Amino acid sequence: EFGLGIQVEVRGKEQLPQANPDRPRASDGVTVWIDTRDTRNNHRATRYCHQFHFLPTGGGENHDEPAFVQGKINRALEDAPHAAAGKVVYRASTRKAGYLVEAFLPASVLNGFDPREHPRLGYFYAIRDDELGEQLLNLSPEFPYWEDPSLWSVLQLQAK
Repeated sequence: EFGLGIQVEVRGKEQLPQANPDRPRASDGVTVWIDTRDTRNNHRATRYCHQFHFLPTGGGENHDEPAFVQGKINRALEDAPHAAAGKVVYRASTRKAGYLVEAFLPASVLNGFDPREHPRLGYFYAIRDDELGEQLLNLSPEFPYWEDPSLWSVLQLQAK
């Protein structure tokens, strides 16, 4: 009920990750799409659909710190409100062989997040790496997952 946590570990790299917050989908890192209302019959994003980029580097004065970017979803009927970066708890640790990304998206940055009334969320992720390629949750790259929430999987939230 307080929000969603994400943790991704990328292993098997020979180089340090490279990321640019101005071009997050072309950077090494993790992109997550969340629809807080799971509108499976809608092919265009609504104000309840979010796109978040978690980059292991690219932030800070020397571009060697983690970076968080909220992106707009292409062809959206309406954009989700912009989340202040300071509200998202995010950290990443890098090493030559890979990196670890950990984040917590509080309910306040997820427009429409109400797990009691809407326990099903649309969810999709893409892990992109220049060396290792792209790993998608459940589709091949030919599908327009980046703009079509009807293609996303479902997270069923359950109370403890």
